[in-house]
Amino acid sequence: MVAIVPALLVTIVLLALVGSQDRLSFGSPVRIVLNKGRALLPVGGSEKLVAQVTPVSTAEQTVTWFSSDPLVASVSSQGTICGNAPGVAYVVAAARNGGRNAICEVTVQSL
Repeated sequence: MVAIVPALLVTIVLLALVGSQDRLSFGSPVRIVLNKGRALLPVGGSEKLVAQVTPVSTAEQTVTWFSSDPLVASVSSQGTICGNAPGVAYVVAAARNGGRNAICEVTVQSL
């Protein structure tokens, strides 16, 4: 029993270290990566963001999109961002099951 306690302690510490960087739960995405971290759009312009949920074996691959300021840059449910007015907004791709998220800074400029 004495040998089991140190092994259990090491396992708990390792899980805590790994868990601080990646979410370890069944069915939850470990990471979401966007094809861009920044986008520059003219007013009236648009661009498609692509979110990749990893690992690809994760059961829930659904991503929900949000904009910090839809008056500046809106985002569709498919990840297409549209420049609406000059300014800066942040578009977030969030795992539907409450896992990780990724952010793209969107700068919209006048023509």
